Amino acid sequence: MKPEAYRYVIVGAGLAAASAAEGIREKDADGSMIIIGQETRPPYHRPPVSKGILLGSKKPEDTACKAEEFYKDNKVVLEMGVSGKSLDPEQREVTLSDGRILSYERLLLATGSRARRLGLPGADLQGVHTLRTLDDALTLLDAMKEARAAVVIGGSYIGAESASALAQKGIRTTMIFPEERLIQALTDRDLGRYLHGLFEENQVSILTGRTPTRFNGEGRVASVTTDRNEDIPADLVIQGVGAELNTGLALEAGLRISEDGGVWADALLRSSREDIFLAGDIAEYPDPTFDKRLRLEHWETALLQGKTAGRNMAGAGEPYEGLPHYFSTLFECGFSVWGDFSTWDQTLLKGEMGRSGSSIFYMQAGRLGGILEFEPVEKEEAESIEAVIRKRPDLSEVKAIVQSRAETVRDSI
Repeated sequence: MKPEAYRYVIVGAGLAAASAAEGIREKDADGSMIIIGQETRPPYHRPPVSKGILLGSKKPEDTACKAEEFYKDNKVVLEMGVSGKSLDPEQREVTLSDGRILSYERLLLATGSRARRLGLPGADLQGVHTLRTLDDALTLLDAMKEARAAVVIGGSYIGAESASALAQKGIRTTMIFPEERLIQALTDRDLGRYLHGLFEENQVSILTGRTPTRFNGEGRVASVTTDRNEDIPADLVIQGVGAELNTGLALEAGLRISEDGGVWADALLRSSREDIFLAGDIAEYPDPTFDKRLRLEHWETALLQGKTAGRNMAGAGEPYEGLPHYFSTLFECGFSVWGDFSTWDQTLLKGEMGRSGSSIFYMQAGRLGGILEFEPVEKEEAESIEAVIRKRPDLSEVKAIVQSRAETVRDSI
């Protein structure tokens, strides 16, 4: 079969892909371009999947990354419902799941990740769900109409956000996870205590230090058994146990793989092959603020990396310098987070836990690593927070900010 020739081929059809298409067009108005996506929907934002969709405050059409006209006006071919089956970097060709072959001058791998599923007895019972895609959320939303009791497995963001949504819909919810605290990578004891209290006030039972061992039921899930031989009733289960990276094409192409299983990228988001670029979940890149390599699975990372990768595919030559940032909303508590939270060893609270405008400062070996601020966060405040983190102040400087009479970070510096 004769290959279809494109200047730019983008494999993956999430936010990073849509943002990359925009970045390419900023530098190259006419180069032929195609986006390949396994899902049948055009690129959409994922945060509403575990937030607004489950709560009924967002509809599927509200999640689109770009209006349909964007792709038409910018001559971007969208091929949805197909995936990259194989990649030949020497021939610069991608073979698709439908047998077609695409040749490229520049390729972007923005293949993201998929929900991890537990290989436990009963995992195939009706009522056992994962939550990663928009279709997952719509299926779960339908199941919630008849649910009375739910078990959420996992205490990180997806688990916490989905448990919050279930409880707000009047479903008796129990959370099971092995850690001591919700979102333990982020929460110190005080924040953990605050969040646990918030969940318990909203009738969510939290069982820490536990793992599930099986799902029980005849055709449909009826309960979950834990490693302590507890049997927890549930007619709905959500597995929020992390994600698995879609790195199959990168591995096949022999691209350099990072220690945690991501794909190595340089400062321009090029892989170990200069004509193959990376963005989003799979990309491990050199972060200039923290002088270390990072790999992040967050909305803003996909947005900014996609734009940078796209511009660089078209010749911009611009290093990626985005500061890590993400956000969450749990019941009435919203917070935004900036920085690197992989190795923090001390926290300082400015203000009151959970109150809008209050902040938690995270230290790494005596220097500021990140800041959490409770929502809402004004644009000027966010800009001030980013500026402070990029300076990496030491403990004495951070204490001065914390002890300042000014209520916000912006007014403290």
